[in-house]
Amino acid sequence: MTSAQTCAIRLFSRVAARFLGVAAVLLGDTRSFADEPQTRGIERAGRAADEVARSFANALTFVPRQFIDYAFRGSELAAILITDRQLVPRYRDLLSRPNADLLFFPTLFAETGSPVSVGARMVFDSPHLAANQRIGFGGKDQVESESRLIFKGHLGRLPSILSLETHYLLQDNLQFYGVGLVPRSDARNHFVQRSAHEVGYYTEQRTRALASGGVRLSETVELLVSSSLCRRALSNSVARGESAIHAVFDEGSVFESGSPASFVSYSEFAARYDSRAVRTRPSPGLQLEAYFGGARPLGDDGTAFVRFGARASGSVPVYRSHNILAVRLAVDTVVAEKTPSLPFVELVHFPEFRGFDTRRDMVGFLGSLDYTWSLVPALGMRLFVDALSVAPSLEDIGFTQLIKMRFAGGVGIDGFAGATPLARLSLSASSDGMRVIASFGSTQNYGDRQHRQ
Repeated sequence: MTSAQTCAIRLFSRVAARFLGVAAVLLGDTRSFADEPQTRGIERAGRAADEVARSFANALTFVPRQFIDYAFRGSELAAILITDRQLVPRYRDLLSRPNADLLFFPTLFAETGSPVSVGARMVFDSPHLAANQRIGFGGKDQVESESRLIFKGHLGRLPSILSLETHYLLQDNLQFYGVGLVPRSDARNHFVQRSAHEVGYYTEQRTRALASGGVRLSETVELLVSSSLCRRALSNSVARGESAIHAVFDEGSVFESGSPASFVSYSEFAARYDSRAVRTRPSPGLQLEAYFGGARPLGDDGTAFVRFGARASGSVPVYRSHNILAVRLAVDTVVAEKTPSLPFVELVHFPEFRGFDTRRDMVGFLGSLDYTWSLVPALGMRLFVDALSVAPSLEDIGFTQLIKMRFAGGVGIDGFAGATPLARLSLSASSDGMRVIASFGSTQNYGDRQHRQ
């Protein structure tokens, strides 16, 4: 065999070995390499100098981190369930939770002039059933408990909900300034002549049972109906001494001492249009709402009355898509069968006014201008201005209501998880002074008249 033949055979053998090796790898058979020495590399990762300290810190903060995680998850779920409570879920909302959630988390609400209320909320949510239980405590005279059971389903092919609720509230040191835009000069108020005070303090104990239902006719239109039975007991805030309500106002003009609790049934129908893509966070769109409701006292005391009103809001992006300018107008009216017999707690007022809610009357209107923008995805800022006025009737709305209109303006910070609000801090200034509101895990005000009255 010549040297050329030998070289050719050796070259062919090498090429064949390489080919067989590649084929074995491609076919998943690596046995041809079993006898070859293997370099296994690093079997154990290196340890950083501060790894022990970091592991200890992680273990130490495990419980707080889990607590915060569940608190934010729970607050997000609660915000979905309680923000603007009677809204009917959209198609995609009904199908967005394949598994049930059961969460517990703390709540906090504080504002100027009121004790800090702390508590806890339990939320359960599943595709067809949701439940919410909250307890708040701000002292022996500041107690609140609410329970809600929600059934989610379809009425024919339309998304619908049915909600059953109970609510108990005990509040002391509530303020009554009188009726009208300028109570001191309004003849309907009967101030005690010897009193130098202009504000009367009282205590309210309220228990309410509520059933509500709604159906979504389209992506933007929904119809809502609700009915409630409320037991309300008012009493003099004795601890206030000379500023208690009966020391400032004649008893007959507000309520009699020792008067029994009143029972009132109230039913309401509302229609809403909302074109916003996201309802729990500022977003462009148009909102319209109209409502009509009637109440009748159970017993000989009190008087029957009706409520009706409307709300309109428009939001547009400014400069950036997440910078939102929103304008809102709300008008509420109450008409009583016997106007003098209507309890002052049933008069129109606006808890959503971000100054101090001190004016009540038969008619009220509120205008708001908000500019919101995002600092980071989970944090937003807002600048706002509110204007409020009240009148004895629609016919009495005139120049006086405009020149004596009450204003409040300020700045706020909103915390979000995704599109749902978790926490809020706001500072406002008005003719009554500065007002600070801080909340976590609970809404500042209920979303409709059935809950806030």
